[in-house]
This record gives sequence, C-alpha cells and structure tokens, in this order.
Amino acid sequence: SVVPLPDILFGISNETTNTIVISWTVSGDVIYLKNFLVQYQQLEKNNPQKRSFRLDKTKRDHPITGLNPVSRYEICFLVELTESSKQIPVSCLTGTTKGTPTEVTTNPAISGSDRTVAMAGGVLGVVMCAWCHLVILS
Repeated sequence: SVVPLPDILFGISNETTNTIVISWTVSGDVIYLKNFLVQYQQLEKNNPQKRSFRLDKTKRDHPITGLNPVSRYEICFLVELTESSKQIPVSCLTGTTKGTPTEVTTNPAISGSDRTVAMAGGVLGVVMCAWCHLVILS
C-alpha cells in the first residue's frame, strides 16, 4: 500500500565541543509516522561505532551529547512507519564538534614559513595539515 509521507527538512542547528544539536521541520500529516530514528558515527576513525536512537514524532530538535571534541560525525535522520518496521532515510549530514586538539606535533624539518595555512574567517570545519600533523581549526 502507498503511504503519504510529510515533507521533512533535517539540519544541524548548533555544534559545541561535545554536542551536536539536530533539528527538523515537518509539513504535512504525521499519522503514518511511528517515530524518528537517528543514526550517527564518528568519521575518520578506524572501525567507527554506529549508534542510533529513536525520537518521538512530536519532537523537532534533539542534542547528540557525549561526542569527542574536534571530530566529524555523519548523522542520518530516518522515519519509521506505523504499519511496518520499515525505516525510510530522510537525509544524512556531516557535523563537526568544536574544540582544541589535546596534542599537537609538528615536523621540525619544515621551515616556519611553510607551516602557515591561511584560513577564511567564519568557516566552520577542520583542516588537516598532512605535512606537519597539525590540526588547524577555522
């Protein structure tokens, strides 16, 4: 049978050192929605552990807490239907927690002028400097 689904817009509304807040809007009837399902995992990590949790269909935002600072996470938002256990993906986004790396090492063979990386102000994200093993935050 065909089930009408509402329009759902999913996004990231805030990022801190150990929390990413997700939010979404729903336009249309939610009668066939059982609940929302969020799956997330840390990127750039060997054998990342995928975690998931369910949210009531009346919620419109939720903090994902206990995350590692200065880390990228893939966050996927799905809906579960009332008539089955089927999970329908809505969207997957990448969020980055803020913070400062705890350990910074540089390659002493590189001269001082070669270690600079220009960053544009206001850009959110992490740039990995491959030649000096230095994480630079924007």
